[in-house]
Amino acid sequence: MSVKLRFVLFVVLVFGVLMLTGCGAFGDNTIDPVQSSEITTTMRYLDGSTEGPAYDVSLMVPDAWVGQFVTQNLGNAVQFKYPVANPKLIFSIEALSATQYWQSSGSYPAGHTNIINLGDTYFVYHMPVDAYYSDLSPEEFQAFAALVPDIVASFTAVAVK
Repeated sequence: MSVKLRFVLFVVLVFGVLMLTGCGAFGDNTIDPVQSSEITTTMRYLDGSTEGPAYDVSLMVPDAWVGQFVTQNLGNAVQFKYPVANPKLIFSIEALSATQYWQSSGSYPAGHTNIINLGDTYFVYHMPVDAYYSDLSPEEFQAFAALVPDIVASFTAVAVK
């Protein structure tokens, strides 16, 4: 058996094992329609190969977002997107380790806004700086962006026991 063929078989085997065991996929990475004004999910930071503690998080979105928005949970981040048919990012909430938080704060201090620090996990949110980066009209983007601070103010996180 040639070296190339052995390498290809090895890669296929490793990839197959990762897919069967679920390794390599931190969050469920599914896109779910917003079906209620209360959004609940589980998040944790991922720092290299280290997973942080799990938190049940919840927040309230406007009733008008129900059926119009989708969320995507990446495990360490939850993204809020609009519209359902061709979703564009409005904002995201991310769980960071202390190291990740301080690295991102030093690099891009305006890149995120703090929500809460629970000792081992920092929760922050990101929003595109303007409509251009959201791929929405300026009017749509501004209307949604104006609601984000109140949505984030409703954020709670409780450690999963």
